Amino acid sequence: MPGRRVGSKRNRTRRTHTRKRGGGQAWAIVQYDDRSLSKDYQDLVNRNKHYCGLHKYEHIFVNSGYEELPPYWRKVRCVQDKLLTGKYKGILWLDTDAGVVQLDKTLDSILEPNYDFYMSGDIYGLSKDPQSFNAGVWMVMNTPKGKEIMQSWMNTYDSNTWKKNNSKWMTTSWWSGSTYEQGSFREKVLPAFMDNIKILDTKFLQGISHNTPGMFIYHRYDSRKNNVRKFINNKPYKGGSSFKDITIGILCWRSPRTIRNTLESYKKNGLLEIVHPFIYFQERSSDTDRLAEEYGIKDIIGTKENKGLLQAFIEMVNHVKTKYFIFAECDFELINDNKKVSDILKDCMKLMKENDIKVIRLRDRKNPGKPLHSRQSFDMSDSELEKQDFTDYVSKPEMVHFFDNPEEKVSDVFTIVDTPQYNYRWYICDYKHYHWSNVIYMAETKFLKEVVIPIVLESRETHNGKNGELLNTFEQIMWAKRDRLHGYTVASGEGLFKHNRIDDCLQWCGNTNTA
Repeated sequence: MPGRRVGSKRNRTRRTHTRKRGGGQAWAIVQYDDRSLSKDYQDLVNRNKHYCGLHKYEHIFVNSGYEELPPYWRKVRCVQDKLLTGKYKGILWLDTDAGVVQLDKTLDSILEPNYDFYMSGDIYGLSKDPQSFNAGVWMVMNTPKGKEIMQSWMNTYDSNTWKKNNSKWMTTSWWSGSTYEQGSFREKVLPAFMDNIKILDTKFLQGISHNTPGMFIYHRYDSRKNNVRKFINNKPYKGGSSFKDITIGILCWRSPRTIRNTLESYKKNGLLEIVHPFIYFQERSSDTDRLAEEYGIKDIIGTKENKGLLQAFIEMVNHVKTKYFIFAECDFELINDNKKVSDILKDCMKLMKENDIKVIRLRDRKNPGKPLHSRQSFDMSDSELEKQDFTDYVSKPEMVHFFDNPEEKVSDVFTIVDTPQYNYRWYICDYKHYHWSNVIYMAETKFLKEVVIPIVLESRETHNGKNGELLNTFEQIMWAKRDRLHGYTVASGEGLFKHNRIDDCLQWCGNTNTA
């Protein structure tokens, strides 16, 4: 790894033993900012979250706390606290104007034997100082020496040199001088731990231009902050700007434990960072909003009363501004990892564009969860199901959950599209072979607005069933008007989500921490 080591010739002699690493096995990236982030900085944070998702690291964003310290010192205490939990192998600190560039590069690949802290110099101001330090990007290992470095750094904070005046912190030192976390590390900590600190090439650890060759992390810490957008636009990533055309809307009513489990699965597998999410709460309250905000979802809509699925669907679709919309009831858990989520969504957009598909069903093919009503409608064993005639079956796309090769059971129904790079197979058919279902799917938003919503609006109050009853449920209406969908196509394939309802529409208890 490009870099240099500080200290005397004696100190530069590499020891042959390997220091025992402490702590857990997982890495974490920690960021802190109590200000409202601009879109550019939020995009950088999302990029870092995406990077963590790819490598199973934990991304920790802290937006409050440590108010007893000046803002510059909060990073030190925050990282120290996380390190002392013992959960992490090491922690990478990133200012909110910094973003990972080489998404395939692991933090382990940077490590060298016998080092406990990794840093780089500051290009500006003190660039001629061979031992300069930029506090915007650095990494500490969870080792006894790593913890000692953090404690020593925190010990250099002198509260007598800082005072708070009308919510603004003031100090006796010049910018980044000895009273700041950056200056104190450079002047007091670095000389004391020269044998334990690896100084990496600044252009590698903190490149400041979108085209800096070989940079691992971009950090725009000079005066030209407006160039952050240029970096973002020139460094797109699968899972970032690739899915700006997808919105997921989650419908929830009285299901606190279920929605928490679902959102946890979305967060774990990176979905909330790669598409635009919103939640529609039936019986919306301050408690429901707090839960959504806990997962970083700020786009929250809904009503104080339960208006029913049909009205909620109409309002949700009309809320969508993107080309594609994933309609999700709150009991569909995401059971596939970040890479497969990205691969499937990318494949879905390609399929819809190239084959004029209007809806793609996203329930996991092999693990759909229970109940699977389509299978339960056949009250027979699997061996008996194999012998069943499916010629007149009204929901043929459901057969992907029954058979490995559903095309062998019905002729001239499915168009098959294979995606060799992912080893996925998709089954496409006309809607005349499918009974409309609200089970989780991705649809072309225009199709929902211009075809589906007009059908339900004109039918829900006027169309009567065989016995004269009012057809006011979504699927009843779509079944009665199924001929209106003939000529439109629907696809089934791998899927991503499993049905998993934990609670049965329980009253919202108000305490979402125990939900």
